[in-house]
Amino acid sequence: NTIRYQVVFNKPSPFGKKGGGVSGGPAKRRAMEYNKELPKWVSVPLIFGCGVENPLDVGRYQDMGGSAVSICSLAIRRPRTARFVVEQFNG
Repeated sequence: NTIRYQVVFNKPSPFGKKGGGVSGGPAKRRAMEYNKELPKWVSVPLIFGCGVENPLDVGRYQDMGGSAVSICSLAIRRPRTARFVVEQFNG
């Protein structure tokens, strides 16, 4: 769910050699690209996530092969939507 700062923003991390990662909205596109390929290489249950904002995002991650989807930011920012997502996909 966290992607290296340099990969997302195409410039060195402001934390220097310590690196740093980006998650949520800014990393969503990269996470989707990566997660789409991952099931081709492994055969274990996968938890996908990064930047989940709505039920559509959950469906997209499931369609890519995710066994589960993390909705961390969504749960903090929009708890009602998070509850709806949990009810819809676990009902």
